[in-house]
Amino acid sequence: GKEVYAENCADCHRLAGVGGGVGPDLSAAGAKGLKFNQVALLKPSAEIAKGFETTVVTDKKGRKTTGLKTRETTTEVQITKAGGEVVTIKKSVIRKMEVDKLKSLMPEDLTEVLTIKDYQDLMSFMMLQKGAENKAAAK
Repeated sequence: GKEVYAENCADCHRLAGVGGGVGPDLSAAGAKGLKFNQVALLKPSAEIAKGFETTVVTDKKGRKTTGLKTRETTTEVQITKAGGEVVTIKKSVIRKMEVDKLKSLMPEDLTEVLTIKDYQDLMSFMMLQKGAENKAAAK
């Protein structure tokens, strides 16, 4: 399960302080129960964690940038895309910026690349993640 997590989840999610920041920290995912974790993997857009809503920025030329809004100043917005690429957009070129509350950055078809065994191993591994007191499980 740890290997499946490392290959498919760690670029976006953190576990015991290690990994990406585009998705929620999964260090205590096991405490949320099996059903929660199954839905999170099979239908990631069903419930999007607060602070991880997808932002869509459309510039004045009609180009769209989709990702997590990671920084905003009076003059620019920083969007981190699902793959980790950070894009800085000047506010002067933005036509529209909106939050898509119905679409997660997490791929909807992730289970298409997992075997049944990979899925089961990943679910088992995630259920071991109970939070700070269980950091050894992530190692």
